[in-house]
Amino acid sequence: QKNNDIDVARAYMKKAVSAGGYDIYYRGLSELSLVELDKILAQPGATAESVRADFQRVLGDSIENARKATQVNPSNYQNWAALARVYAALVPAPFSVPGAYENAKQSYEEALKINPHSPVIQLLLARLEVSHNDLKASRAYVNKAIAEKPNYAEAHLLLSQIEVTEGNLARAIPSL
Repeated sequence: QKNNDIDVARAYMKKAVSAGGYDIYYRGLSELSLVELDKILAQPGATAESVRADFQRVLGDSIENARKATQVNPSNYQNWAALARVYAALVPAPFSVPGAYENAKQSYEEALKINPHSPVIQLLLARLEVSHNDLKASRAYVNKAIAEKPNYAEAHLLLSQIEVTEGNLARAIPSL
């Protein structure tokens, strides 16, 4: 983060994995790949073909490392949430990758089985539903997040955004 050098960070994470293959290291590698995906998409002057090839390679690495984290420690909800985040990034346009929504939802649900009272996981599920264009399901999840943590500002903000999107300005104001 200090030098904004993903390659150096990846080298350190791979060294950590080789020293002891803990799930947190695999999650870290997966997150680094997500950051790299953003950089690939923002490359000025890159050809569509080179972007596609780099994107597919890095995406594969991100999925593989998140899966390894779930294999190393399947009882850690953070591993399932990390895997879900990778798939969730592929749900909205312009990606709309077939199966991404289902894989993200299944992984978030695994995380929720392990940590059933997490308002964060409920909010992540709500955001997934927004990106899947299902505001009714999103509202249900965001309401569960608020039920778990009534002062959860991010959940209230998402609820107000849903209300505004649906044209319910009067109901958006109390959420804010």
